[in-house]
Amino acid sequence: MRHVTLLLALLTTGCGPLILPLSTRTTPEDQHQIDMMWDNMLTPASRVPRETLLDSILVYWLYQTGVDRLHLTSEKYLTHGKVVMEIDCDRASPDTDQFTLAILDDRGQTLRRERYPRPEIESRAQALWQFDPNSIPALTHTTTQPTTHPCEHDIERERRLKAIQSATQPAHLESKK
Repeated sequence: MRHVTLLLALLTTGCGPLILPLSTRTTPEDQHQIDMMWDNMLTPASRVPRETLLDSILVYWLYQTGVDRLHLTSEKYLTHGKVVMEIDCDRASPDTDQFTLAILDDRGQTLRRERYPRPEIESRAQALWQFDPNSIPALTHTTTQPTTHPCEHDIERERRLKAIQSATQPAHLESKK
């Protein structure tokens, strides 16, 4: 029954596949439940059949939820070079969690490197989507009411969303005359 409760909690909190370039922090109660699930599945190591092991990891998102360390690397090929993104999370040290992005040229030389720590990612996500990244339900169940008088926060959010849209469009380089 506790597993069903945990599954429902995970499903309703959006702890599924990464929503941000970080893992979601778990409560001590959820972490204990996740730890028990791993112990139950793997004691002894061969207790659960191969297919059931994969199914369990998929259903409960155990590949990212409640893990002690998470390191993911992804690459996006560009016309001239590539972008390498890395996510590093350590449950014991959330203040060191980070998302890094490196832009490399065709020869593999770094053209640009950006590092985003957890607090910056969480605050920007909260400003963009008006939700606490570690309390995901607000993403789908907003309590924000429409208003005819945009507040300063809404104006800033709109500015940022327009900047995001522009950033994903072709660059318009001004020619020097």
